[in-house]
Amino acid sequence: MHDAFVRIVGPGAHAQRKEPTVNNLLRVWTTIALVVTVIADAAPALSLDSWTCIQIDDTREGKAFGCEAGDLTGDGYKDIVSGRYFYRNPGVAMNGVWQRTTFPVAVDAIAVLDVDNDAFGDVFAVGCNGTYWLEANDKTGTAWTSHRIGTAVFCEHGVGTQGYDVGDIVRGGQKEVVLGSDNNGVVYFTVTLGSQGPQWTMVSISSEYTEGVSVGDMDNDGDIDVCGGQAMVSSARNIWWLENPGTAGATNWVKHVVGSIPNDMDRVKAADVNGDGRQDIVVTEEAGYTTICWFEQPQSSGSAWTRHTIGSGDRHLSMDAGDIDGDGDVDVITGEEINDQEILIWENLNNGSSFVQHTVDRGKSTHIGCRLTDLDNDGDLDVYSTSWVTPQYLWVWRNDARHPVVGCPQTEENRRLGEPLLPAYATLRSAFVPLTKLPPGAFRANAAGRVAGGSMRAAGATTAAGVYLRSPADAE
Repeated sequence: MHDAFVRIVGPGAHAQRKEPTVNNLLRVWTTIALVVTVIADAAPALSLDSWTCIQIDDTREGKAFGCEAGDLTGDGYKDIVSGRYFYRNPGVAMNGVWQRTTFPVAVDAIAVLDVDNDAFGDVFAVGCNGTYWLEANDKTGTAWTSHRIGTAVFCEHGVGTQGYDVGDIVRGGQKEVVLGSDNNGVVYFTVTLGSQGPQWTMVSISSEYTEGVSVGDMDNDGDIDVCGGQAMVSSARNIWWLENPGTAGATNWVKHVVGSIPNDMDRVKAADVNGDGRQDIVVTEEAGYTTICWFEQPQSSGSAWTRHTIGSGDRHLSMDAGDIDGDGDVDVITGEEINDQEILIWENLNNGSSFVQHTVDRGKSTHIGCRLTDLDNDGDLDVYSTSWVTPQYLWVWRNDARHPVVGCPQTEENRRLGEPLLPAYATLRSAFVPLTKLPPGAFRANAAGRVAGGSMRAAGATTAAGVYLRSPADAE
């Protein structure tokens, strides 16, 4: 394979090749960024009605609260951990086999984070026998080592904890895992690296029992706070956030009550619903037919928060929030545990003043699921979820608004090298791009020579459909 460059053809492009300079490369990447920005700004909202359900497991044993995603193998695709299982994302359309590996201890995996700065995956898990750090033995995630890091028990319903999130609570270093539980209140686990390896500390920040927690910078002071709400009390259930004092290990977190709901709070999410630059709080309730609502943060800290209704349904015990249609605002997704068992998207209109309901699926009971993340690297948010009523199942709903997938097809060589994928969403012209000089990754070209939505042709050559361009010579 010889050194070569892919020429991006357009008006005024020259036929000869020349070695790139650093300045030329910077100009190329600046142009790419500008074009991508223009395209993103001009793009219409994505459809919220095009989904494919992929059942990735139907033989799971035991119930689980944990359901989290992250790239644990370094191949650029986010994998899933739930209960005592790790599932490796097969990539591209995600309808291949999700290779399942059982962790060596009976735990509920609830968080994906980098613990020790190595190339192997790390998972945080809880259970009735303590808390654990699970460390992958290699980049494939087919074998794991368990480390018991604490004696604190998180054993709601004989499983684990229903409230968990990950955030940079202590600025710098590794991220922290925040938990809310019935017997430990609200705590976070932090890890420091030293000559003896990772050292873990549990810090208690509230005695409140909350079934859900969510992290976010609620007061815009640059550190991460924690949201939650009361459960299992006879009076009105308050929704609150705990203010990070900004000192590592401090326990004097001040509670700020923002409002109340008539039933036990179940799911909570910090999100800027109305786009005013301040974090609001989205909440679902645990009782039967109840409402989904969001609490609007006022402009001044001393003013009252305003409660708004999003919709209603039967036990929406799954909830997440994010820009699902790509229009720049925060939408909400919920899942019902009983009756119709619908998975619903609530499309945000007019900065949270109204919401339009879209049905993703029905007949699948979800619990602490309906999580949002881009699992297939196509630029939109997909959904994944487990179930309490039917715990043997684990599902993914592929968002087909931008499907078929545009990006590089996964190959065994790509997996072996652990190369992240580099999808592009721009039409590039009048530049020579030395692919061997780009960050590790790849492009996929179709028969027309288009690469990830952009018109890109190899000079004097034709590009076959689906070719994996690890270097420009592959195109010639």
